[in-house]
Amino acid sequence: MSHMSYFRLLAQCNLWMNEKLHNVCESLPTHIIKKGLHSYFNSIFGTFNYLLLVDNILMFRFTQQSFHVTGLSKQPHSDFPSFREDRELTDHAITHFIEHLSTRDLGQILLYPSLVKPQPRLSMLWDALTYFLSHQTHHRAQITTPLSPLEVDVGVTNLFHLPDLMSRGSDIKH
Repeated sequence: MSHMSYFRLLAQCNLWMNEKLHNVCESLPTHIIKKGLHSYFNSIFGTFNYLLLVDNILMFRFTQQSFHVTGLSKQPHSDFPSFREDRELTDHAITHFIEHLSTRDLGQILLYPSLVKPQPRLSMLWDALTYFLSHQTHHRAQITTPLSPLEVDVGVTNLFHLPDLMSRGSDIKH
């Protein structure tokens, strides 16, 4: 598997898993997803908002566009429908961005301001994409954890169950 195939696979997994989680959470009462259920960022909805905010910050860094944010505690959305619409647009932008990268692009150096430490940072796009896609997985786990005691079944979350994964086969060598 090439480096680009790997990143494309993770971007597709991101899209698939977010859709699964949103479908499940959309069916829950609002007070459940906004209630502090021993989850990070105060609630399931708070974690969704945090992840969307960070994904947008990183996408703007990758595309070298301006994105003003004053901190990571900002809640971009107060309701699930507007959140979901923005999340879907962001997920498709992520997939589109990664689909149009080349292996050569992965060596690009990014220079951006840090929100955590007030100093410029340098990162290779390869490293930043690796962080980006694993960061999403990490926080989705923080969303599924408080759902388990509520007996809410998100379904299979294993990458091997990504629809049509095995039919892709173009990078598989016998």
